[in-house]
Amino acid sequence: MLSRCLPGVFLLALLLIPGPGECLAEDGILQLTRADFLLSDASSPPPDDAPWRPQTLPDNWNLSRYGAGGNSWYRLRFDLPHLPSQTQAVYIPRLSMNGAVYVNGQLVGSGGGFEEPVARNWNRPQFFLVPPNLLRPGENTVHLRLYVFPHTQGGVSVLQLGPEQALRPIYESRFFQRVILAQTLSLLIASIGVFMLVLYLRRREESMYGYFGLACLVWAVNTTNLYVQNIPVSTFHWEVLGNGSVQVYTVFLGFFVLRYARRSWGSFEWILWGVLIGAPVSLWMGGTDRFFMVSSFWHTLTLALMGGVWWTLFSFARRHHRGDAALLAFVGVVDLFLGVHDWMVHTNRLSYEHLHLMQFGAPLLFFVIGWMLIDRFVGTLREVERLNRELEERVTVKHAELERSFSRLQGMEREQAALEERQRIMREIHDGMGSQLTASVILLEEGKLTPMEVTAVLRECMDELRLVVDSLEPNENDLLTVLGGLRYRLEGRLKKCGISLDWQVSDLPPVKMLTPQTVLHILRILQEIFTNILKHARADTIRVETGVADPPTHAFIRISDNGNGIRSERASRGLSNMRHRAQTIGGALDISSASTGTSVTLRVPLSPPEL
Repeated sequence: MLSRCLPGVFLLALLLIPGPGECLAEDGILQLTRADFLLSDASSPPPDDAPWRPQTLPDNWNLSRYGAGGNSWYRLRFDLPHLPSQTQAVYIPRLSMNGAVYVNGQLVGSGGGFEEPVARNWNRPQFFLVPPNLLRPGENTVHLRLYVFPHTQGGVSVLQLGPEQALRPIYESRFFQRVILAQTLSLLIASIGVFMLVLYLRRREESMYGYFGLACLVWAVNTTNLYVQNIPVSTFHWEVLGNGSVQVYTVFLGFFVLRYARRSWGSFEWILWGVLIGAPVSLWMGGTDRFFMVSSFWHTLTLALMGGVWWTLFSFARRHHRGDAALLAFVGVVDLFLGVHDWMVHTNRLSYEHLHLMQFGAPLLFFVIGWMLIDRFVGTLREVERLNRELEERVTVKHAELERSFSRLQGMEREQAALEERQRIMREIHDGMGSQLTASVILLEEGKLTPMEVTAVLRECMDELRLVVDSLEPNENDLLTVLGGLRYRLEGRLKKCGISLDWQVSDLPPVKMLTPQTVLHILRILQEIFTNILKHARADTIRVETGVADPPTHAFIRISDNGNGIRSERASRGLSNMRHRAQTIGGALDISSASTGTSVTLRVPLSPPEL
């Protein structure tokens, strides 16, 4: 991983660190390094007889007049042998905090307002065109009005005057490096920070995403100091915000590194929290007079803390052989060296004209960290996808095993059901037709049965066999289908006996409990009713009706005849078996009899009883 990332890191570093745009080898450009200085609140160039003092540029106020601030003037003189043929311009690589340029007493350009809050141009190169009619052959004078906020990096670099076409590319290159690039990187880093915070909100257990997101947003706020000209608060409070946010950014970055290395360092973390709170508060409480001293202290401490953080990460990478952690530690050390460079500029150990380089190193660090976190997140997603695929494969295998087990279980259940059905049929045949044939054979052997009686016995056995067979016919829970089979078998016999069948059945809802055993019980009850009518009623008409009872939980089958009714001495002997069968299927048997006929009603439940 480290070998794949290093080329891209170095390429990005080369793109971000300023190139040879500062080279001033073009002919015709004047380097104005000797000036006269005057500390004055005048809003226009002071007269020549004012107490001007010689001053060499660049001029760093922290070295030449420590603690001073306010409005001042620089007077620079130069000679022109003749009027230039090209449009001239004044280019100032750096000044702080704000400036305005006059050529031969006429204003040619200003960086903005000089009243609080003063326009901030400390990181913006200044470029002003000089109208041709303002220059003259011989001696010319440039006045620079400069506003400096006390105890900050006030001052001015060398002024350059020359052809516009020679100075403009230099200005645009520096403006891109200091302003445009800072704006672009600030927006990108803020976007990364928002993305990481959203990621943290979705995964609260990964606190490093939250710390990194906060570090990105704080740095994006800090970099506004590089390009914002008009601020909404006073210069002092803006300086507190800009300098204090460096420590806040460092603390959040330190917590991110510790969480990334899976370290919990109690005492060191308390120090980080102390820096987070102490730096902004002490900068504000120290006021203007102590601002440079307090900010230098916190910047020095911050560099020391970050050195410890990156050493911790390097030790973690070496101990666990983590290439990603080694890459992060390497980029962090690069950023640390850039921070040391800026600290040396801030503490006046390097030339005033040096660029602040940490604004290029921090984005490089953020991009590397962002790439690593995204790569880690993508790796986690791939691992989840791999586990999902394995889980799906396992589920497929188990599903196939369950289907095979279910098929075997269904086969066993079918075999068991078939066995139980065969046993039931055997019991029905044995208990009914078998016992009847056995008794008839014994009587026949003893000569106690006449041929007519033998014929009756055989007919009863055939009826019993037909009942068993009819109970096995598919009925689709339709009771009328069962009754239709019974009518087909009995109607011819009834006609031979001189009995007419009045069939008045109507459609019925499905009866959900019409199992073969239930059908057999119903058929036996109805068979017994018809047999009793044939044997005892002396009827010539039998009426069959169907319908739904009230309430509609049962269907009913009613069989009526116009015979002589049931004699009381027969009632106790003939009906108990039918009542028992009706109760077995969850129904009931109602009988009403008179001298003009008998009506028997069988009620069958439409649904099986709830358990």
